[in-house]
Amino acid sequence: FPTYNAEYGLMTMTGINLFISRGSEIQKRVELQSLWMDPFAVSWGELLPVLFCDFIWFAMLVYILVTEIQDIVHALKVGEGPHWYNSLWDDYISLWNMVDWVTIIIGA
Repeated sequence: FPTYNAEYGLMTMTGINLFISRGSEIQKRVELQSLWMDPFAVSWGELLPVLFCDFIWFAMLVYILVTEIQDIVHALKVGEGPHWYNSLWDDYISLWNMVDWVTIIIGA
């Protein structure tokens, strides 16, 4: 369950796991994951690696998006038939292209 500490600007996700053995012994494990609500609350030394990784992630998503748009344009140019959607269906729609689009949507 999530909790918010307004005094420190901290959001904490708390998870409680209970393990029950065959001998009726109950073991508990409490896991906490916290993050600052203001991403710029840390020093630049800690923030620059995160921003660098964010930039690389964004560049990879843009690369996938651009190549998928190029594939669509290519499928429409070389497609035969009177309707564009038939050539798109025949030449572009496949499992791996849909995986790419799901990756773009979820990754964004």
